[in-house]
Amino acid sequence: MGKSLLRSPVQAALAALGLVALLAAVFAVTTTGGPTTSEPNFIITASEQVTSLAYSPDGRTLAVGEVHGRIRLWDPLTGREHPGCVSHRDAVWSLAFSPDGSTLASGSRDTSILLQSTATGAEAGCLRHGGWVHGIAWSPDGRTLAASTSDSTVGLWDVSTLSRRLEFREPTCPLGISIAFAPDGATLACACPDGAVRIRDSSTGSEIHNLRGHTEAVSAVAFAPSGDILASADAHGAVVLWHAQSGKLAVTLTGHESAVNAIAFSPCGQLLATAGWDNTVRIWDVASAELQTCFRGHTNAIYGLAFSPDGHHLASGGADKTVRLWRVPDR
Repeated sequence: MGKSLLRSPVQAALAALGLVALLAAVFAVTTTGGPTTSEPNFIITASEQVTSLAYSPDGRTLAVGEVHGRIRLWDPLTGREHPGCVSHRDAVWSLAFSPDGSTLASGSRDTSILLQSTATGAEAGCLRHGGWVHGIAWSPDGRTLAASTSDSTVGLWDVSTLSRRLEFREPTCPLGISIAFAPDGATLACACPDGAVRIRDSSTGSEIHNLRGHTEAVSAVAFAPSGDILASADAHGAVVLWHAQSGKLAVTLTGHESAVNAIAFSPCGQLLATAGWDNTVRIWDVASAELQTCFRGHTNAIYGLAFSPDGHHLASGGADKTVRLWRVPDR
């Protein structure tokens, strides 16, 4: 299989490539830790590469974004595809279900955010930005949708009125690759190509912390469900855990051999999954900062990660045109 045309988390946001598609694979893995290779129980095949993933809150739907703009919805238990879904005109870089599961938001290189009703499959709204949309995040109350774009702005939208209530610029951040709301909704973390993680007040946009611990562009951010830990990853393969309230660096996780594109906390917050250009999915114990499991099976870069709501499975997808569903080892 040929190598992906994406070259790094930051370059990935700029590359005009021919990406995405879909293959879904379910993996039953039993492991006590360390490198693990497993065979899929079944595979659903498509023709392109996968750029984004999201689980619905009820765990019954896995949304998969593709480079040419298509969004496909799958039943992760049976591998069957749900009929009908809105599509973009270009790569779907981000997907997120609203907290109540009623709406699926998708951000695209075509500069739009589409809102889709999960009940009817109909488009419920379209939000336009001045640049490519790379990261989106729902506020915990489901009233606000944040988006980071290639025109150096982060916009916060009132979903009920489809109006932008706040916008701020990241002057050293031409690409907002990843953004994340804190669980209380009070702050928003932004990954920046200048190596910084900026935490801002979500009501005013004012900067609260400018976290410095990365030596390369920051590609992903995620808050633990408790809100006390913030994780970030970079183009060199480092993953940093921060004390979210103080902004102090807690620990740096090393092991990835190249850029990390995606990170995700388990619903219980005890595990952190990371994946990227070394084709591996790694699961870390947050408390001990130790590697618990390394899943090997992808043959190209991984761009999306999503835990199932019950925490029993982890979906990963990327440039090898597969989505793989791994069983998370019991702790």
